[in-house]
Amino acid sequence: MIFYLMEFTLNLNLHSTEIQQINQCRLHLQVLTLSDISTADGKHILPKILLGQPDRRSNWNWPRQPSSSARVWNIWRNFLQHFHRKSKLLHQLGPWLCRSHQKWEWLSLHDTPVIFHLCPENGKWYCHRPIERRNPSRHLRSTKVWFSILQRTGIWDPPDFLLPTTIEFTQGIHQIYFHSKPSAHPFPTTGEPPMHSLWLLPSTPPYLVNTAPFFQYLLGPQRLFLSETNSLA
Repeated sequence: MIFYLMEFTLNLNLHSTEIQQINQCRLHLQVLTLSDISTADGKHILPKILLGQPDRRSNWNWPRQPSSSARVWNIWRNFLQHFHRKSKLLHQLGPWLCRSHQKWEWLSLHDTPVIFHLCPENGKWYCHRPIERRNPSRHLRSTKVWFSILQRTGIWDPPDFLLPTTIEFTQGIHQIYFHSKPSAHPFPTTGEPPMHSLWLLPSTPPYLVNTAPFFQYLLGPQRLFLSETNSLA
């Protein structure tokens, strides 16, 4: 089952204005489902999402939505309390049911401590291997496998069947280090993100192709939701 964020708002006793404000935050972050705002291992909400900052970029074309006020972001964070406690999800997510619309720049090799990174600045792939810890700093004294942002090797293309991975950074004495939270499951080899939900019209007009489903509903010929929340988009 794919968990759509805006569909869940219908199960809550929310005023239409609050639903509108939640949707404004969602559009700004360019997210659609619970997995879009979660770490790759499906255990936590992404820290940036709680701060009201976009994390993973989307391959879809989204409407332009400026950031909201601090009061509106507090409404967004209160809404997310239905899914987590201190950023830990109340229910861990399961295997991927389809490919994600998001751009995963960090990937890892199954059962191997090797991380691959697609650098957004130059579009090149890099390979990171664990750093040696002969004299680890206090920042790195843990059971986690650590990598250096500077110690990398350029490659042509990464291997197939890599795992989506969330990266967490920490500032060391002389450089930035990171450790990874990979998914336990790779993306399915076939299948695009499903475009079926309450907010998707039965047939998508050409001018709405690659537009987020909830926004398609607002722009579509039925316009059932526009009468109450005219400024949702």
